[in-house]
Amino acid sequence: MKDRETHPKAAGGNAAFIGILVCVVICGVMAAGCSSFSTKGNISSLEEGIVITTGDGNIGPNFASYPVTIKNTAIFSVKDVRLQADLLDITGGGETVLSSQEIDAGSFAPGESRTVDVEFRLIRLIGKDVELRVTRVG
Repeated sequence: MKDRETHPKAAGGNAAFIGILVCVVICGVMAAGCSSFSTKGNISSLEEGIVITTGDGNIGPNFASYPVTIKNTAIFSVKDVRLQADLLDITGGGETVLSSQEIDAGSFAPGESRTVDVEFRLIRLIGKDVELRVTRVG
């Protein structure tokens, strides 16, 4: 009768490899989903390809108006794009929200781009440095 040859094998070698592979995949998905970019004027969403660009504002003594361009750079449609526009007083280095409004931008076909004017009517803006912040809320 022939004796079997035994080869030393690390305990749980395949299970350890699969466990490490699963951890790498989970960490990669979490990193892609939790990433955020804060850039002045541009906000991009990796999942859908929505790019938001704010233009130079027209500011008067009691109003502020900014063009906001929304573009779908993805290869598929995006539905129900909603934005939150905040007019900020940045006089003296701080940030105070003077006014906010929600913008329902609707749906976007692949490659579609639209510009909307965001207008704020306020009592007094004389002597204030203001800036527009636009974030996607849905």
